Amino acid sequence: MIGLWVWVLLLFILFPSFLITNKVMNVIQLRKIEMNDWNTLYECTKCGKLHRKYQEEISYRLDSNYKTYLKCTSCYHPVKLYTNEEFDWMKISPEFPKITTREIKKMKKTLRNLEKYKKLDSSIEEFMKYYRLVPPNEHKQEK
Repeated sequence: MIGLWVWVLLLFILFPSFLITNKVMNVIQLRKIEMNDWNTLYECTKCGKLHRKYQEEISYRLDSNYKTYLKCTSCYHPVKLYTNEEFDWMKISPEFPKITTREIKKMKKTLRNLEKYKKLDSSIEEFMKYYRLVPPNEHKQEK
């Protein structure tokens, strides 16, 4: 009878708690990997400025001059991975601060909303062009 209780304890209490703990640890590890990826530091080959990967993503989505990734966010020249020592002042520098997982979530949500608003904007623009509410040459100047 005691052997049965041990199996019940193992089967219904310890095994599910092990699975839940394993899942939580995997999620935490994935978030750390994602945070390290978004905080990857790059150095411009021309001007020598540093920036992080999340800044590239923001520039890619917002800046019309920023056409491809792995370009400097200020002068648009190629960049290389910064492999030198990362000092403490680099983590809090106002030009390229390190972000946390909470900030990454907020940024991703904002970027998703940005895409949604761009689609809405383009559909409104198409509507206005269709009903000739905006002159055709005004649309060409914006691009």
